[in-house]
Amino acid sequence: YAVIKILTYFNIKFYFIIVGGLILREKRKFGERSKVLFSDEPHRKYFLIYEGKATESIYFEAVDENQNELGISALVELVPISRSYSERGWSNPKKLLDGLMNALKESSRETIRYRTLIDSITDYFDEQNFFAKDERQQEDFFDKLKNFCTDILKVNLETQVKKSDLEKICSRAIKHLKKFYSFENFVVNVKQIISPIGLDYEEGFDKICFVIDRDRKSFTEEQYAIVLQECRKRKFGFYLSNPCFDFWLFLHFHQATSMSDEEKQNFNANEKIGRYTYAEKKLREVFPSYKKTKYDTSVLMKGIDTAIANKKLFCEDEKKLRDLVGSRVGVLISEMRSNERPKIR
Repeated sequence: YAVIKILTYFNIKFYFIIVGGLILREKRKFGERSKVLFSDEPHRKYFLIYEGKATESIYFEAVDENQNELGISALVELVPISRSYSERGWSNPKKLLDGLMNALKESSRETIRYRTLIDSITDYFDEQNFFAKDERQQEDFFDKLKNFCTDILKVNLETQVKKSDLEKICSRAIKHLKKFYSFENFVVNVKQIISPIGLDYEEGFDKICFVIDRDRKSFTEEQYAIVLQECRKRKFGFYLSNPCFDFWLFLHFHQATSMSDEEKQNFNANEKIGRYTYAEKKLREVFPSYKKTKYDTSVLMKGIDTAIANKKLFCEDEKKLRDLVGSRVGVLISEMRSNERPKIR
């Protein structure tokens, strides 16, 4: 208790890991580190929701690690939001928005869906490396949890369950799984699986940020209009790149200032050329070591001011970006730097 009082005095925030538990869930802060501030000012969270599994995550982890150098206040918390097991194939922004709305609803209720619970259990075992990257075993594991709900509990996955009953039901589910899997040398922490469930989001103070691509193959004009309208209505950040996040990365290099009209048209179409899309090909010309799942972020961190200057040469308007080349990721970085806050919390 004394230790907690001391840490609270120095304003160290405690974050509990949310392992699944909702359709889109808050992950532990980048780098697993807490900030020490001699201040009673609250931290403002920027919840980051993006389509890709790696490229955007790598970039924003670097932004988080370099906040001081980038002029971003230590009062800003970058919180990545991950998709639970049953939504890992989702990339369409409309689906991501729907998932977020489900998560916010479940955060404010005393009940959650059984689907959320079994997602939480599956994600916990995945993060503990129980499946050793074996997707078939993970799928089988999830199916056995579904059968537990439908055959033993006699409920469908959309049925609501009280949060107060989660520990008891989760324990029963683990007991059921032990019929099929050996958990020897594997610690199962039921409380860590289920608690807490929800997004620690304060409306009007924290910021939800959609960092998404204008992929015409999966993001129709109708869906674009719906997502943009909903983001404006709820004051969510809409940080779209057209055609994709690779274009934002390309803006970190001075070659972006001398693009011809033909190159802009090619970016907009973003056709595949051999192994790569046009945007990735152009990025690799100025950043040869770039791979979507692994790249040297230090090069990009040094070029952020260049990117923010270059973005002004292209479209930044939320509505016009549906058809024109550009990116609003630089707008997000600038907002983090200014950390504009509502006058009344």
